[in-house]
Amino acid sequence: MGNTKIYFDPANNEIHLKDTPESGNNHLIWSEFDVPVSPTPTPSITVSPTPTPTPTPSAAASFDDWFLPSQDELNAIYTNAYEYGVDTFWSSSDYSAVASFAYLQDFSTGNQTFGLKSGNEAVIAARTFTDSPGAYNLGDTGPAGGFIFYISGSTSYYESSPTAIATTVPWANVTTPVSTGTAIGTGQANTTAIIALPGSTGTAAWGCDNYST
Repeated sequence: MGNTKIYFDPANNEIHLKDTPESGNNHLIWSEFDVPVSPTPTPSITVSPTPTPTPTPSAAASFDDWFLPSQDELNAIYTNAYEYGVDTFWSSSDYSAVASFAYLQDFSTGNQTFGLKSGNEAVIAARTFTDSPGAYNLGDTGPAGGFIFYISGSTSYYESSPTAIATTVPWANVTTPVSTGTAIGTGQANTTAIIALPGSTGTAAWGCDNYST
């Protein structure tokens, strides 16, 4: 009995099994296992391109750094913003001579006077921000959608809210005296002092502090 060997036929791209002859036999005999075997094909690999991710749009900027403007800040809004009709608006400046009164301004005439803190008046919010010199002019629309009403130096800008944020709210729910300023630049500190009063929820300063655009 001969030995079985595997032979590759390059002409036909086939593999065959052959028996070698026994000793003394000088010719080869194709085995009964002479069955063509097709080589295993190389698998085709398809590489899909990595999809380009869709950019996630940035959330719109929000602004929650508002305060009730001081007496002089409110007057600057009246002078330079022009957009609030003829209502009467609270300032954040306490009327120091009488603890139960605070300053307000009539936008139909521009007159500044004072009123009972428990009275209901309208409210405009204000905020400050910094930007490059000349980035905004008075009356321009600011980054929060309001109006530029004052520019301090060349990089500090004051912006009023796009609209009045309330029409009938009290200045305070108590008559406790509050140490506030009247100048431009004091509105934020005034607001902080007012909302520290007991029962400040629902007041003009509280509304500005909780306002956002």
